[in-house]
Amino acid sequence: MTPLAFDPSGKFAKIEPEAKIIWVIGFAIAILAVNSSWSQLAMLLVLVLFAIYGGSSLRQMIDYFKIFIPILLIIFGLHLFYHSGEVLFRIWILRATRAGLRAGVFNTIRFINFMLLAACFFKWTSPVALAKRLASGFGLVRSQRLQEIGLVFFIAMRFVPVLIRERSLLALAMMARGSDLRAGVRRRIAANIKMTLPLFSRVIGQTEDVAVALALKSSGGTFFNRRARPLSSHDFLFAATGLALAAAVIFLV
Repeated sequence: MTPLAFDPSGKFAKIEPEAKIIWVIGFAIAILAVNSSWSQLAMLLVLVLFAIYGGSSLRQMIDYFKIFIPILLIIFGLHLFYHSGEVLFRIWILRATRAGLRAGVFNTIRFINFMLLAACFFKWTSPVALAKRLASGFGLVRSQRLQEIGLVFFIAMRFVPVLIRERSLLALAMMARGSDLRAGVRRRIAANIKMTLPLFSRVIGQTEDVAVALALKSSGGTFFNRRARPLSSHDFLFAATGLALAAAVIFLV
């Protein structure tokens, strides 16, 4: 199970989405407020401890961040060669500076923090629960438009694993027909481009089936239960940890 896969047995799975959203906002403010690499590393350590306590393992997190290695290298490289100052080394017309190295390390760790924060949120939050709370206006506003937005969000989240599964099936089919998806960057890019059309064709067909099913069931525009469960003391305590962290960081900075 990856960090992005919802784990109903996790310690924070029963916390209401509103509390987790406030928690995420608090951590995001703290990540944006700190201005040193050591502070970002401290934030990373706190998030890793939260993720482990919530049910993730270090191996899962490492596998998750392997996906973002190209993006991390791009972020680091752009900052390394963009800033002026003392030159560490040159590559053709590009100059790596000491200020660029510091900025590259800082922004790379910041990006990792945001990705880990997103992974924690989606691991602890059920798409169905989030869609229901969105449709009910988080217990504050009742609107047909919010019902429709909640339904769209739920269907979109539901089809993420479908896209992944269909892509794997198409890759296996192409490999069975002689395509080598592991040979060279150009061949892999070409193979993924070839998979785009059949992939979206199959998924769009499945979305049409979902639309027909909703019409046949005569939902009448009411897709979710509008009644929202009131927040418990655990929800308030969880949300308070994120706000307290944001307040502490802003005060110290």
